[in-house]
Amino acid sequence: MSDDDGIPECGYCYDHRGVCDRFPHLQNDRFFTVKLEETFDVCTYIPCHARPYVLEKLGFGLDDFENVETRKAHLRTKHGYEFLVKFYNAVDRSHFCCSNWEALYKTYGFEEGMRIRFDIRPEDYDDDDNNDIWVDVDMPPVLPRSYFLSSRNSRKVVDSTYYSYDSKLNCEEKGYLVSFIEDVEAFKTSHSISPNYTGYVPLVHKLLDGNFIAKNLRLPKQVVPDMLFTEGDMHMVSLRPTPSEAYHTAYSISSNDGRLKIKEWSKVMNAQTQIIGDKMNVRKPQVGDRFMSILHYGEGPVYLFYGILARREE
Repeated sequence: MSDDDGIPECGYCYDHRGVCDRFPHLQNDRFFTVKLEETFDVCTYIPCHARPYVLEKLGFGLDDFENVETRKAHLRTKHGYEFLVKFYNAVDRSHFCCSNWEALYKTYGFEEGMRIRFDIRPEDYDDDDNNDIWVDVDMPPVLPRSYFLSSRNSRKVVDSTYYSYDSKLNCEEKGYLVSFIEDVEAFKTSHSISPNYTGYVPLVHKLLDGNFIAKNLRLPKQVVPDMLFTEGDMHMVSLRPTPSEAYHTAYSISSNDGRLKIKEWSKVMNAQTQIIGDKMNVRKPQVGDRFMSILHYGEGPVYLFYGILARREE
């Protein structure tokens, strides 16, 4: 049984932790905690006991607490992120809800059931223009600022990335992925390559011993474009940090498991001048490096754009 079972839900802020007695109070005169419910990505309600303090921080007078009104609030974190979110006030409840609220929970990977602590920072009350509310998160961010500064299409591609076993990227490395996707678009433009027939699904794969022993590389079917011919020619192009030599090879798609086999993969693995990561390191790929790629299938040749990210420092 969870600690919330049997506790009646508040009819105003929908909190059911037993802390909502509608008597105004904060933890240590500055903190309040919100439990993320199933619909937290749509809107998140302010607990009734903390609502008067939030309204005051956002410039509502005592006579304005029941006004139906929308205002802006700056939500900040200790990692330097700032989100200008919409704050919706009604007669008896208030909540956060907008695309920037969505950006906040995506940045930190918030999930249903998490308890998120907010800091009103009463020391800021002397500044009438300060409507900052701090989100007191201990977890590191999972998305870099560059993700939110990129195009909507780039963000969509990042979100669709397929990770093989033990190949997840941290926040900094996802910034590398964002720039890699943007480089793909720049290369296509500069070389007059036709648009892709379907949406991109990037692959992030941790290189294993077998990737160096085998002459071929097999890509999972999840990253193979729909309607791609079962066999044909392919251009493999490194984009990190600038396009290097392109390798011409052939590919085939298995009728059994749908994986795409790239022939003569050893050309990439044995390249002496392979650029690794984003710090101009030039060396051969090694076990533990992560291989990032995008398959492009449009009118014309098939391309495999790739980059190799150096092993993470322990």
